[in-house]
Amino acid sequence: MKQNLYDQTDFYKDYQKIRLSGESENDIIEQPAFRACLPSLKGLRVLDLGCGGGQFAKYCVEQGACEVTGVDLSHNMLAYAQTNNSHENIQYLQGSLEDIELADNEYDLITSSLVMDYVRDYEHVVKKISRALRNGGHFVYSTLHPHITARKEVEGWVRDKAGNKHFWPLDNYLEDGEREMNMVNGRKALFYHRSMSTAVNTLIQAGLTLQEIIEPTCTPEGLLLQPHQISEVRRPTFIIFKTQKALS
Repeated sequence: MKQNLYDQTDFYKDYQKIRLSGESENDIIEQPAFRACLPSLKGLRVLDLGCGGGQFAKYCVEQGACEVTGVDLSHNMLAYAQTNNSHENIQYLQGSLEDIELADNEYDLITSSLVMDYVRDYEHVVKKISRALRNGGHFVYSTLHPHITARKEVEGWVRDKAGNKHFWPLDNYLEDGEREMNMVNGRKALFYHRSMSTAVNTLIQAGLTLQEIIEPTCTPEGLLLQPHQISEVRRPTFIIFKTQKALS
């Protein structure tokens, strides 16, 4: 069975409290950069893998997408999406990224925000996404930066005696595979670490051209809310890959 933290009642409630605050790392770091690197959405058919509560799906139709399909494993997330982010041009489906079947040459844009970390068979999913894209279509996804997921044991900054952040250690970087990390309120979640070479070469081998890599930092507005996020300049939490399928 695929990991489905968001259908665990306590985890879901705690996560939504943070996610809907408007001050989460999604809001002040990842999503501004993610949306800024997208192509024009006007008239596009969009597939959002790991759509969560549907906030991004709703954004796409507001930006002119003609059709958006959101896919998520969590019943709780999809119920929230249907209630709060429904639209006649949005369809929500339940399923995992690894198991869902996608038609070939169907979408102009496929996106995935902070979900590929949960995917065990990255190569399989990327190949499926490439086939589902129309020629010239884009695949854009964000994930935890590989230097965040690399270490097997220790999490967090190494601090000096005064508690100040001293440096961010890196270890086990080239050892792709499972990692267990703390999430909301110390709850453990299973992630999959991949080196930069694994992430990029898999995209290339699936027939996708890498157009841009973004390592976002906190927005100025976000820094006013959370000054400690200035640390993102020292080591970014997220990374975004923007790719395109060849025109022919």
